[in-house]
Amino acid sequence: MRGMAERWLWGEEVSAEPRLRARIEAIQSALGSPLPEGYVSEVNLALTPWLGTVTEFLSRGICLCIDYGYTRREYYLPERREGTLICHHRHRVHADPLILTGLQDISSFVDFTAVAESAEACGLAVLGYTTQAHYLIGCGLEEALKSLRAADPRRDWNHTQEAKQLTLPPRDGRAVQGAGLRKGVGWAAYGFPGIRSTASFVARPCE
Repeated sequence: MRGMAERWLWGEEVSAEPRLRARIEAIQSALGSPLPEGYVSEVNLALTPWLGTVTEFLSRGICLCIDYGYTRREYYLPERREGTLICHHRHRVHADPLILTGLQDISSFVDFTAVAESAEACGLAVLGYTTQAHYLIGCGLEEALKSLRAADPRRDWNHTQEAKQLTLPPRDGRAVQGAGLRKGVGWAAYGFPGIRSTASFVARPCE
């Protein structure tokens, strides 16, 4: 809604969409307790329809979902009471999505437990779930670095620093997560070590 000086302001919607209310109740039920009073976060109601559209014509294959995110229990931690929404403008980070309309990038983290639930609703199974660091290592990052070192030893330091940026916290090593979804295939894929450990991540362990 518009406020003073034609600036966008937050407003309350008393009659929230029934699907939103139902989803919040389901999240609190899964967490085992209600969210704290005044808790603010994000809920993606379009996830299942989107995933269904993406995989509608997939009869046999794998879908990789890689983004910043957490499992549901991490996503809705009490201390994360202001959500995960984040804005970027000219390489500066802030938390106000109501300014710089059309000029800034607005994003939020992914609830990967919701991804797993949506996958099952769309007829897919969870192949694996891990951090970007473990995914890259599982895909042969160390072997790739050795090959680059042998091909051009002078650039070894640069390649090593680039690999660290992708695998070590506090950068993208743990903040970026990856989930593999499968349909019509029963075999494992590179990058997802300990696939059966995903039982704590989804309602049903991977077959």
